[in-house]
Amino acid sequence: MQCPLCKSKVWENDAAEKYGEYTLYACPGCGNGFWSPLKAPSGDWYANADKNETMKDVYEKLHTTGAALAPTHLNFFKRMPIKGGELLDVGCGNGSFMKEASKSFEVYGIDFDYKSVEAAHRLGLKNVFALSLEDFAKRRKGNKFDAITFFEVLEHQSGPDGFLEEVKALLKKGGFIAGSVPGHNRIIPFSEGDKPPNHFLLFTKEGLKTYLKSMGFSEVGVEEVYGEDQVRFSLGISAAGLRSVAGVSEKDASLGSLKYNAYLAAKGAGKLLLPAINFASGLFMKAVGKGRREKLEKEVIVKSLYFQARLP
Repeated sequence: MQCPLCKSKVWENDAAEKYGEYTLYACPGCGNGFWSPLKAPSGDWYANADKNETMKDVYEKLHTTGAALAPTHLNFFKRMPIKGGELLDVGCGNGSFMKEASKSFEVYGIDFDYKSVEAAHRLGLKNVFALSLEDFAKRRKGNKFDAITFFEVLEHQSGPDGFLEEVKALLKKGGFIAGSVPGHNRIIPFSEGDKPPNHFLLFTKEGLKTYLKSMGFSEVGVEEVYGEDQVRFSLGISAAGLRSVAGVSEKDASLGSLKYNAYLAAKGAGKLLLPAINFASGLFMKAVGKGRREKLEKEVIVKSLYFQARLP
């Protein structure tokens, strides 16, 4: 078997986990992971994912108009060196990022999920289409973009090389890509949403950087994004909803994101554990001090990897 990212040989003893018909492999060459077989679902699967008990929180948000920007979106506005031109957002979701980007770019968006496209249209975004990247490229007839973004999209690809080649074909020379993937250096177990047929690829920081360089991009930067907001966004849980379920007050919430993670990690064990978890984690977070608390947050919470790169 061959790693779909670095093409290294992968053996059966590199298998890390089984999930139904799928097996997760850890590549000894690049350090990334992938599920096999690589069989992508249809667009209808994504449209109906809001009915899946394990993923409905995330996909309900993607089907809702006016959801907040993700922390990785904010990184784009801080880090992207170009501040105007034409931008294509692949896997645009409900259009929240496009709406903000439209203040400085002429924006276009595509998504397999027609419910997300409908949500983007409700934001007043006109150039949003329920199309594949290949079909959209045919409509563009050779016209290229200054920037192409794909947030939380690359990990869904069953053929990542082909996807990035299609992106490159639509990008001007000297143009930039930017996006994000889930990070997997964490103690919180993978959720169902991290597994196939939703996600197929698992990236490390260095593994992602190496892969983008191998695909012909330069000026590759990969940055870990973490924090309380990223935890809530990644798991599709709002602050108010989380506090309501867990019985966490605004004062308690200010203690830091580790408390939220203690809640999330114990969620499957039932609400009876919450009072003890809240009490113990609250005392602990008060005791460790701000500097140590920030270090712990970086070490244990869900991270996303923000990346950007230039096409020479």
